[in-house]
Amino acid sequence: MSVIFIESINNYLQNNVSLYAPIDVGLLTEPPEAIAIKLVPSRPGTKYFKGETQAVQFQFSTKSQNQMKALQTIDDIKNSLDNLRDTKLSGVYLSKCEVYTQPHHIDITSKYEYIYSAIFSAEYEEE
Repeated sequence: MSVIFIESINNYLQNNVSLYAPIDVGLLTEPPEAIAIKLVPSRPGTKYFKGETQAVQFQFSTKSQNQMKALQTIDDIKNSLDNLRDTKLSGVYLSKCEVYTQPHHIDITSKYEYIYSAIFSAEYEEE
């Protein structure tokens, strides 16, 4: 269930946002420029007679030695996903998606790579 959602969000962003690296699932990878998505704890979905609406929270992280590139990309992701409602994505119907935690600085690695992050909350139904 969550795999389809992650794939749908990845496809949506690759078609709507200029990304400097592919989106990895899980942790940020070793190259100096990386983008990652991972699921974070969230409340259970709501069960209805016809089916179930899944509730999910997920985090995007960006990493780059160019601080402005990492910050601009996480901001572009936020602008693309925040307030996205009633949208059919590949494999899911997205009821709503909202930013839960605004883009923010996380860390600077020992290799001077800047890491930024934002957390989103969404509700969806599988098709």
